[in-house]
Amino acid sequence: MVQPSPDDDAPSSSNQAATTHGDDTTDNGDDVSEETALVKKSTSSSVLSPANTSTSKHFMQRINSLLSRGSSSNRYSSKTSISLPSTPYHKECLEYAKLKQKALHQVEAVWVKTEILDLILTKCDTLNHFTYEQKLRFILEAFDVDEDGMLAKDEVDSLIYQLVKYILKKGYYPDEAEKMLSEERIGYSQTLLISVQELLKVLVGIPTVQAIIGIEDDLKDDGGHVWTYRQYINPHWCGVCHHQVMPYTKRQGLKCKLCPFFCHESCSVDAPLNCVVTIHDPTKDIGYHHWMEFATKKRCSKCYYSVKPFGGKVCRWCNQAYHTKCMKNVKKCTYGESQANILPREWVLKDVEKGKVYLHPLENEHKPLLVLINPKSGGNEGQYVYNQFRRVLNPRQVYSLGNITPDDAIAFFKPVGKFNILVGGGDGSITWVQEALDRAGYKEDRPPMMVMAIGTGNDLSRSLKCGGGLVTINIAKILKSVEKAKIVYLDRWKLDIRNIGESQGFEKAPATIINNYFSIGVDALVCHRFQSRRTAHPDQFQSRARNKLHYFELSATEAFNHTWRNFYDQISVNVNGREVDLKKNNLEGICFLNIEFIHGGTNMAHDNSINCLAATKYALKKVLCLKNDTPNFAPKDIGDGLIEVVGFESMFHLAKIKTGVQPPHYIDQGTEIKITTHQKMPMQIDGEAWIQDCCQITISKHNRVPMLMKKN
Repeated sequence: MVQPSPDDDAPSSSNQAATTHGDDTTDNGDDVSEETALVKKSTSSSVLSPANTSTSKHFMQRINSLLSRGSSSNRYSSKTSISLPSTPYHKECLEYAKLKQKALHQVEAVWVKTEILDLILTKCDTLNHFTYEQKLRFILEAFDVDEDGMLAKDEVDSLIYQLVKYILKKGYYPDEAEKMLSEERIGYSQTLLISVQELLKVLVGIPTVQAIIGIEDDLKDDGGHVWTYRQYINPHWCGVCHHQVMPYTKRQGLKCKLCPFFCHESCSVDAPLNCVVTIHDPTKDIGYHHWMEFATKKRCSKCYYSVKPFGGKVCRWCNQAYHTKCMKNVKKCTYGESQANILPREWVLKDVEKGKVYLHPLENEHKPLLVLINPKSGGNEGQYVYNQFRRVLNPRQVYSLGNITPDDAIAFFKPVGKFNILVGGGDGSITWVQEALDRAGYKEDRPPMMVMAIGTGNDLSRSLKCGGGLVTINIAKILKSVEKAKIVYLDRWKLDIRNIGESQGFEKAPATIINNYFSIGVDALVCHRFQSRRTAHPDQFQSRARNKLHYFELSATEAFNHTWRNFYDQISVNVNGREVDLKKNNLEGICFLNIEFIHGGTNMAHDNSINCLAATKYALKKVLCLKNDTPNFAPKDIGDGLIEVVGFESMFHLAKIKTGVQPPHYIDQGTEIKITTHQKMPMQIDGEAWIQDCCQITISKHNRVPMLMKKN
């Protein structure tokens, strides 16, 4: 790699002459020639060398300049707007400008003395909403210190240096990246300058840059691969040169995110355009295979003998492998084990004039699966699950909620008519998708939803027998469970909040529909503190285990503080016209249950299975003739049309409920609940907490929605 050269103390004679010529033309009132301007740019531009990049303030000056211009009233005029991509659609320009403005604010908020590229790729979440080319443009403009659309050689060298350092940080060797970003490939002018647009054209097609920046959602259906770095623990063979790649080495290669193709990083430039195509080709018959070579041993689906690497072909859709000689008279593609859930490519069409992809179903009986994954759920495990589903199903039916809203995904799938939804995330992700279905206007024909537990709480997932978390991710088993699941109905409740008196400027409720539970008091206080800490220090919440440790620490602290020891004096509750006595048990919190589980697996239902402790208590009450203090409620069910009111005395009491040592205080059941608070209080709805002013709250029935419950 070529290291950036330091600034020269004295300009050369040619540069002096060019500068003098520029001054003369300025005095005469004429425009400076393009060649003279380029020479001036080369001599006056600031150098971002590897030695001073980490402490340089050039990038912050660049951000402040763009932000100040973006905040003006005439934001999108030719003089005051931030630079936009060259596109014929003005709407796309405005969208890019808004996203860029948000990204700049995000980068400015987390600015530290670090490399610019590492800062953008790791801290700027808004980058996920950019297309691949917009990501590259944003990064290149960040290195354009003079904001004139031209990059000097030292600025490009700084970009390459930081890219290499970022690759090393990820645990890979950057040798091939340095070769692909050589001076000959970039193509500087005589004045060692290159425009942002020209450099963008060079970088777009480099597989190494694609693997680092990310291109997963730019589906062009031209057969091009979507690269990512990959290391294997068993021998693999390159799909281009057919040489073996040794395991346990950093110098392995790139793998496609959409198909099983794998090759050396140096061979990726010559990789064939044979990746999966998601749009139907009208020139081919329905049910044709998408053949690809494979680099591992497989078994032939016709003669059942072993097929050596590159000794045959395998279909990307049905995963059937054949010897080359056995490929004659092969049956049509049936999509294999994913047939019941896959979106057939024959349903995906493209309007050539508008450039828009749309769905046109060919049959009414088939119910494809719409997969929505939250990549940040449960310590960022969602991104791995998202990539696995895209390799098995049609990429047009798998979406990341970090890149697209559920409203857009549901609107794209709505022409299908009958389909199922699989949501990978926590309880908040499920609420988000359910609200999107409400906005889409679904009523009786609402698609049933199944939950994949990759969040932190996963209470609704437990109630639907889908487990409290994924230990191992087996896509085939998950798809089978969707096929065999039965439809049940979940009650949803509406939360109507009206402030009493003047608002003191506290937080607004994050949602108004209850899917799981709604609570007030000590548990909501701990949840609010947890959210505040995670917002302030997101780097400390990178796994489900660490999240639970933080929650345990905050709960233990509150167990000794007893912040809400006078809770029962500050709230009144009315259930179906009956006033509830909260002072009887010295409660510090109250919860309104729609499902059995809360707080990440705490079973609050009164119809728990009988254990040894419960049997002992029952026997003592019978012997001592004690009165049974548990109300005779109907067994709790997610679709019984009733909401259950339970209370707890303290965090110690909640801990006992969690371990099964002591049950909660069962208060009442009803269909309409009215609550009045007399001071500001912490509240939470489905795990999302906030601080609420004095208010009057009414809980009433909203609707019933179909859910898929896993069969044991």
